[in-house]
Amino acid sequence: MGNVFKYVILATTMMLVLTFLGFQTGFTDLLTKVGQILYVDIVASPLYQKLFGTTAGILALVGLTVTTIVIGFTTKVKTENILLLPFITGILALFVSTFVSIMQSMVGTAPGWISAVVVTIFLPLTIGFVVALAEWFKGSDN
Repeated sequence: MGNVFKYVILATTMMLVLTFLGFQTGFTDLLTKVGQILYVDIVASPLYQKLFGTTAGILALVGLTVTTIVIGFTTKVKTENILLLPFITGILALFVSTFVSIMQSMVGTAPGWISAVVVTIFLPLTIGFVVALAEWFKGSDN
């Protein structure tokens, strides 16, 4: 199977192109938020204050770090795999939400054969993405 990062790049590119074409995708809200996030003072944000401004937040971060290390040792998974897993599964979730959004818009406006074409494009890519993610996490991805 393919490398998981190839699927990440392919899915991201497809979502961006569909967003620029005017379809409602998983990236539509994300791109809006990125525009807002670029002009925010991070140190003054409530999340930063909860994580680094209190003892409980710092202890939670230390506990999360120790838990990640213990999981890495017990499952024999590289630490970078555990750190990259939320990013990659987030891209997969956005890709699936894009697929669902396009299917919802196609069902109401287009003939049935167009929905079949969309399924033919998106479904094998989604299945390949999931299989590549499983192989990557298992360590057998080339």
